Amino acid sequence: MISFSATQISPGMYQVINLTPNKYTISLQYSTFTYEEQVTIPSEDIKVHFPAEFQIHLNILDSYGNKIQGKDIEITRKEKQKSLENIGSNASILLPPGNYQIQVKEDSSILSSRTILLLGNRNYDLITLQNPWYLNLAIITSILVALAGIIL
Repeated sequence: MISFSATQISPGMYQVINLTPNKYTISLQYSTFTYEEQVTIPSEDIKVHFPAEFQIHLNILDSYGNKIQGKDIEITRKEKQKSLENIGSNASILLPPGNYQIQVKEDSSILSSRTILLLGNRNYDLITLQNPWYLNLAIITSILVALAGIIL
């Protein structure tokens, strides 16, 4: 393997000079992400897109591990923020590597908050404080039965 250094000629543009005509493999690395592309020289202009983004899958669960829907997700990295509104029980999004704060919200209330270090494709379960609907129904039914027993 032979390595060449590139000179930056403008933001996002690099130049390698004095290459002999041949096929080359361009290898770009960021943290654990590696991208390789075959190129042939001579060529006047070779454009390589470095897609340093990873897909994360987010599952929104209630306090008992049941999937819940209709919540908002807010993803924050430094000053940048992405919002996913009124999603189903799961969502997928592409993000560059880094540290993120992920919050599940309903109206302005935070139901779940989690910090992640994204270094590759991953699945994350976001467990909220929300109780399942059937638990609330069981509590209300128990109260009504107790009240009926007291009244009768």
